[in-house]
Amino acid sequence: MMTKGCLYRLCRQAALTQLYSLAILLKSTLFVGALLFTPLAVSGDISGFWKHVKAPVWIDIQLEEGSGTVVCNDKFPDRVARNILKDKRGIVK
Repeated sequence: MMTKGCLYRLCRQAALTQLYSLAILLKSTLFVGALLFTPLAVSGDISGFWKHVKAPVWIDIQLEEGSGTVVCNDKFPDRVARNILKDKRGIVK
């Protein structure tokens, strides 16, 4: 048979175990959240090659220069090397 003191110690130990588990759960949640949102925070640079959504066009975007140049256009080959983005302020708001 359990005494009152023994029950108290068991309840106290269970409460401490639950608090410890809650602390681990919160730390894990914060860590996973940071991992998920880090790419969004770092993705401010859009430089590189991009494919147009609707047209068969590839565009080379250079954010430092504020330019976007058509690299490949399957439908209109004469438009290759045309600058379509001319001002950085138009890209980043």
